[in-house]
Amino acid sequence: MPEDKIFSAYTKEQGHAYAQSRLRYHQSLYDAIISQHTSTGGQLDTLMDVGCGPGIAVRALAPRFIHAIGLDHSQGMIESARTLGGSTSTSEPIRFEVSGAEELGNNLSPPLPEGSIDLITAATAAHWFDMERFWPRAAEMLKPGGSIALWISGDIHAHPSMPNAAAIQAAIDRHREQYLEPFYLPS
Repeated sequence: MPEDKIFSAYTKEQGHAYAQSRLRYHQSLYDAIISQHTSTGGQLDTLMDVGCGPGIAVRALAPRFIHAIGLDHSQGMIESARTLGGSTSTSEPIRFEVSGAEELGNNLSPPLPEGSIDLITAATAAHWFDMERFWPRAAEMLKPGGSIALWISGDIHAHPSMPNAAAIQAAIDRHREQYLEPFYLPS
């Protein structure tokens, strides 16, 4: 996977500009993620948003969790996210830290404990991840019953090398047909 040379070099000011121009996701997307997560026994203790940029998705989801962490490999994006702030259901500030998707906080001091995350999200960021390193690390970080939600604003296809790719693609197709296509605009 080529190393990102765009977002990692962002300054705090560029992060703010990015935050203002970045499209937001509809509340129904967040509701669907939480509904799916909790329907399979997922808890609402700790959220981790990976590739959080200026913190758009983690700020939208954090009010449903006790703890929330936003990770991004760009210092400028993290500085922007910290300035923009956000809090959890207990008014605890969202923790924003510099870390890549492949480390998931392992490079922090102290490292985040394994098995401590209920929901890992990535909003239009997973295409930057080294997935061969991300999946095993995500599995280490998740609590039993935890979930991972990765999304983009466009069509997505599970790469054949992804574990359980056919079943994941079938779920993506069902989700698109049931939840997204009713909102498509006629062309």
